[in-house]
Amino acid sequence: MQERQINENWEDTDRGVRGPNIPDDWRKYIFNQAIEEKYKPRMLLADEIVEQMRQSRDIKDRLPERESVAKLISRARNLPYTDEDKPWSIAASVKYGISPEASKDLFDIWRFSLAIDRPISIRQAKWIVYIQALYYQDISTGKRYSDKVVRNLELISLSWLYSIQEQVSQIMGEKHFNTTALDAVFMPEWERATAVKLKKVSRLKYSQEQLSRIEKSGTALIGPPRSVKSVEQAVWQNVRAEPPKQMEIMGLGFTDEVLPEENDLVAAYWLMYLSKGPLWNALPSRTEVTRELQKRVLLREKGHFFPDSGGFPDDSIYSRQLDIRIKLREWVKKHSNMAIRDYYTLTAQSPALVLSPKLLTMVGYEISPEYLEQYEKLHKNELKQEHPGWDLISAEVQQRFINDNETDEDWALLNNADSQGEIEKRKREQEFIRLVQQSGGKPEKGFNTFWETIRKKWIKKHPEDIQHSPEAFKIEYARLIKESKVHLDREKEAQNERTYNQER
Repeated sequence: MQERQINENWEDTDRGVRGPNIPDDWRKYIFNQAIEEKYKPRMLLADEIVEQMRQSRDIKDRLPERESVAKLISRARNLPYTDEDKPWSIAASVKYGISPEASKDLFDIWRFSLAIDRPISIRQAKWIVYIQALYYQDISTGKRYSDKVVRNLELISLSWLYSIQEQVSQIMGEKHFNTTALDAVFMPEWERATAVKLKKVSRLKYSQEQLSRIEKSGTALIGPPRSVKSVEQAVWQNVRAEPPKQMEIMGLGFTDEVLPEENDLVAAYWLMYLSKGPLWNALPSRTEVTRELQKRVLLREKGHFFPDSGGFPDDSIYSRQLDIRIKLREWVKKHSNMAIRDYYTLTAQSPALVLSPKLLTMVGYEISPEYLEQYEKLHKNELKQEHPGWDLISAEVQQRFINDNETDEDWALLNNADSQGEIEKRKREQEFIRLVQQSGGKPEKGFNTFWETIRKKWIKKHPEDIQHSPEAFKIEYARLIKESKVHLDREKEAQNERTYNQER
């Protein structure tokens, strides 16, 4: 019913536009472009298409007027927005009768599509169910994550292409949608080339420029897949600036490890978000690189040799973007294993939602005072947990670390303080162990009395730990005893190895 309504609307509004000088294949192309480039002004798109017609030289009659092409564009864009072009959900599968067995695969592909900012439509989901079995690489639990990434990204791209062609077929009023040219994509390359040569199947009529616009997901539609290991890397390949010559090798792909799927998708979400910042393609120079380059200039003036190109550090837009990407990956890895309960006293938000304000402002986002306050509390707590010498450095230096504005001198101060703090920390731990052992009784029994007594004795000497409960003291003691045992076992193994080597 819906398809017939679309065709009727087309017949009513198409009079005077079908001129014999616009062949069917060009009309299909116009409709295709109207859908694909839906945000481009119609007159600008019409001018581009007329120019392409002029250059193709396969229009025997005179070229159509730009107004006629613009009318075709308007007709395609003004068609009713069908339910099938709305975002997919499990409820849509129920409504449209998509097999329940397909839900798990569709759900995984949907997650990928959200991470690359191209959520699949119901129409795409329908095509994915039909074409996924034709994909050349079977995905099972034994396969690598990178195999799954390439396959899912390609299915997103191909289903999008099937969807566009289906919409064009409906606009054309075709009774039967012929997908032969698209289906041939799944043939082995040599066989497909032969079939096209002998006109058994037609070639996909897309230029490389068109395909590059379609291939926003990071995989090739009609050629071998690009070498991507993760969704995050696929996003990176499509949002980065072009690498300078000395970094072209890195531009081909990142050789770091693949993050686990959940963390990889989180990194892809945030990388896509950061790349949409107003300053992403005009990032400010990095202070540490500027300092290093200035130092090299001074050394050159003193007669030292440094190559003008091919060396590091590099301060191109690409390298600044890469620097943000590396920091983002480290942030994801660091926070993925942190328990949210550790932050309930500081923020109601998960730490996975609190990015560094410096990172956000660098790409051009505005930061609210509330966000700054939230980040400062969270970051201060993190720094205090990570650095045993945190309380030994001045408040001024602490604030620079909290705001991500620390200097090389600040790091030197903190490293020295950490060394001193580590010694003090070990002394406190040994003091705590002695207190428990000298208090008598068995720690695992009489919890309410024994650990309450330990707590009272401890906070008399160390009142800063008053916020800790008796349960926390019990857990801390168990942790220290376990670590002590592991340390002794390692020492014993090392001693045995030394003895063995001496005897040899």
